[in-house]
Amino acid sequence: MTRILIVGGGIAGLALGRALREQGVVPEIIARAASWPTGGTGLYLPGNGVRALGALGLADKLMARAVRMSHQRILDHTGRRLAEIELSKFWNPGRVVLIGDAAHATSPNMAEGASMALEDALVLVQMLAVYGSPDKALSAFSERRRPRIRWVQQTTR
Repeated sequence: MTRILIVGGGIAGLALGRALREQGVVPEIIARAASWPTGGTGLYLPGNGVRALGALGLADKLMARAVRMSHQRILDHTGRRLAEIELSKFWNPGRVVLIGDAAHATSPNMAEGASMALEDALVLVQMLAVYGSPDKALSAFSERRRPRIRWVQQTTR
């Protein structure tokens, strides 16, 4: 039986754990915090994040709690409006690898951090299923994700 240790219980770690369990692998997830705080902030998920959560079997739970945004404002550092987008037009519900923000933290201006973490988890599980060998899977994962990560990081500068 393949043993997988996931260090970090953030979005990427939890998504990877769920996706691996769906493949019959029972990973061990360790995190610094023993529990989640009871309060917090919202999370803006672009379409790719919504699709990734759907692929993880969480679409119904997501939609039950989600609040659809009608528009998005983009402001500069002084608060002056640069753009406003009507979102209703677009809504359409080695042996070590780093994923999520640990591998490629991005600027928050595109809100892609969480969504990229979810994509990472799904692609990593897919590569593990396709290649079987962790070494081949990790190499294939890195090669497949590199262009997407590069594009998001360049676009969010």
